[in-house]
Amino acid sequence: MLSMAASSTLPTLSRLVPRVDPRQSGARVTWVVAPAGYGKSALLSELTAAAAGAGRAVAQVSVAHCEGHLGLFLDALARALRQALPSVDVRPLLAGTGGVHGEAWLSEALDAVLGGEGLLLLLDDAHVLAHGEPLTR
Repeated sequence: MLSMAASSTLPTLSRLVPRVDPRQSGARVTWVVAPAGYGKSALLSELTAAAAGAGRAVAQVSVAHCEGHLGLFLDALARALRQALPSVDVRPLLAGTGGVHGEAWLSEALDAVLGGEGLLLLLDDAHVLAHGEPLTR
């Protein structure tokens, strides 16, 4: 977990990118935690640009824009995946918009969609999931 300090001591965002980039940090999951206005979304945008510039597939989705609605989240995720990897078939992911799913469903659906393709998936505002309702509506 990367906790961002007060803005007066905040390093430039480009210096933080290696700490949150899984290929450089070795982490499978990184949470960036800071109060509103500290640059979390800007840091993810920097990471997106750096990864895309290095030729890596990157999909970025804002959870907050989905308003807790699973269908909106899956649609946004499918659009981001299509943009990052135009050849992937997102139908297994979109097939889940109407059902109730177990904890592993999204991971399994993403595995089916990606079929071994490498992808950096960035979920902005994921704290909405931790403190609010799950994506169920």
